[in-house]
Amino acid sequence: MYSKVFPVKLRSGHSIAVATSDFECEGYRPAQIKRLYRRGTSLRELAERFGISPVLVRKLLRLAKIDYVLDLYGQYETGKTCTDIARENGMKVAALTALFAKRNLSVSRGRKRPNIKMAAVARIWAVCRTINEFSKALDTHWTTASRILGDFGLIETVKSASFRLGNETLEGST
Repeated sequence: MYSKVFPVKLRSGHSIAVATSDFECEGYRPAQIKRLYRRGTSLRELAERFGISPVLVRKLLRLAKIDYVLDLYGQYETGKTCTDIARENGMKVAALTALFAKRNLSVSRGRKRPNIKMAAVARIWAVCRTINEFSKALDTHWTTASRILGDFGLIETVKSASFRLGNETLEGST
């Protein structure tokens, strides 16, 4: 599949050309691209609309001066994983995290740890019977839920526990 995206200067102003073959080329104004971007739900959808790859869509958006990286990071901050965001937008996780790193936007593996206050944690923990139920209530991994409970002192974690094995006492460390 031949495709190319490049800037074009016309008498009437700046335009961006999308070539999908040696003989087909269509020009778009940055304002048109912005409207199409705002209507779409993902870069993959926009790629299908233009008939190009998601990589070229990213170039198209850069040429149109559209900050799609902050939009993707906004999805991460609302709780989506980098894996989910990358899959929905037709990119690899490494490419997505590299885009975030170039902009000094911090990400970690998996879901973002929920920012929750002690009172809310205690209230949810009082209702839940297990760490699994607690993690489902927070929509997070059980190890993250366990760390949150440990940080607030609601459970004793392996890091602070002592274990008795035969005649020896072992100090837990992870």
